[in-house]
Amino acid sequence: MPLTLEITLRDETLEEDAFQIIKVVRPNWNPETVRSKLYTGGISNKLIGYYQDGKIGEDVVMIRMYGQNTELMIDRKAEIDTMILLHGYGLGPELYAIFRNGICYEFIQGRILSMEDVRSPEVYPRVVAEMVKMHCDIPSNGLAGNHAEEAGMWNKIRTFDALVEEILQTNPTLVARLETFGFDVSPGFGTRAIKEMENILKSQNMPITFCHNDLLLGNIIYDPNTSKVSFIDFEYAMPNYPAFDVANHFNEFAGIDNPDFDKCPDRAFKSKWIAEYLKGFKLEGVELSQEKFEYWIELCQPASHLFWSLWAIVQAHNSKIDFDFAGYFGLRYIEYDKQMKEVRKFL
Repeated sequence: MPLTLEITLRDETLEEDAFQIIKVVRPNWNPETVRSKLYTGGISNKLIGYYQDGKIGEDVVMIRMYGQNTELMIDRKAEIDTMILLHGYGLGPELYAIFRNGICYEFIQGRILSMEDVRSPEVYPRVVAEMVKMHCDIPSNGLAGNHAEEAGMWNKIRTFDALVEEILQTNPTLVARLETFGFDVSPGFGTRAIKEMENILKSQNMPITFCHNDLLLGNIIYDPNTSKVSFIDFEYAMPNYPAFDVANHFNEFAGIDNPDFDKCPDRAFKSKWIAEYLKGFKLEGVELSQEKFEYWIELCQPASHLFWSLWAIVQAHNSKIDFDFAGYFGLRYIEYDKQMKEVRKFL
């Protein structure tokens, strides 16, 4: 079990504070030879890696400081429970310690997926295999060990929406920026969109499995030396529709810093990817045809965009990280609106 430490990290003394954790989880390390690396790619939390000089490839300890007010959207206890559960199944890093505003865990060797990797015939089948393992091997209700009756995304997105409703009535500057994208963002807009999406997806009677739900390229590690793929960052892992997990992954082909949704996979690549997935998907009492699963993914792609659109508004209001969350809302909501217009045509 991970250690529990009464330590709080502060922005102004981040590395100094984090080193106090290293002294506990790696007491044999020589303080004179410990080096650190600040990772700058994340848009929710702050992340530092610690290692001994000259040994970055051998043992790296990661320390993540939670982002400002992220506990409003993320159940941190559930995240910790998930990390422990998944590591027991050979999925994800080992959790070393929990401190007041973050966690300390094992570094997964390798590199985050590139735009080229995610399409590579050498790599994407390994991503598929890892996702199948998560969807089929882990109890859908996580540590409870039983079957989840409802997709967790509905409670989560309603949590986002409740926060958005408050923000829309208290932050006129942000509202003015959101309105520049040409959409009605008056109170209730998210609630109405969620209700429509929920009616559509629940009518499909899709299976529910344990899902990652945030498989952007930065949350997938590929080690070219071993050809192993690993998933990291389980903040949004929960029971959900596997079609949502796959659809969300396809949406994330666009990237984060300057998303380009023209880079999302075309129908031919999706079909090839899904065929690989269905070869490994084995769940008692569930029969999935290629045609049906592809249809479900088409329905879930706008749901993914809506999910992260509302998330982005909450982040724009709360986060201190240097990232244009309001702009990210606009990009995701444009895609949601465009894809929903297509979905409504064939319902």
